[in-house]
Amino acid sequence: MSTEAQVKRAIAVLLAAYPNAGKSNEEAMTQFVRILERTLEPYPPEVLAELISPRSGIISTSTFLPSIAELKSWCDVKWDKLMPRPVDEQAEEMKLLAGPMDVETPTEREARRAIIKAKFQELIKNLQRTNVLTSIRK
Repeated sequence: MSTEAQVKRAIAVLLAAYPNAGKSNEEAMTQFVRILERTLEPYPPEVLAELISPRSGIISTSTFLPSIAELKSWCDVKWDKLMPRPVDEQAEEMKLLAGPMDVETPTEREARRAIIKAKFQELIKNLQRTNVLTSIRK
């Protein structure tokens, strides 16, 4: 977890890298900065340092001020590369990414396999009847 000073420094560097961002609407930029402070606060200092690095950070690839979602996504990826989180901490994120999953029971799996096997056997018989198999070999 970064300190308030580290977060404010990271935000200052980000805003300095995009000098035209927020010039037209000061109130919106103030709100953006407040949200950004809350967004960046949980990340370790190493992630914030990478974020604002002129060589490898987001400012080296993004030509416009990134959105909160883009910054959060970038930080999550970097955090996982620098310090992989335990799987149980990522479980909720994985559920969101994967969506709802129906777990197939062994009985359902066997029923599905039996249907597939029967359909496959039916297909083979139909091909043999129409002599497609022998005509393909010629």
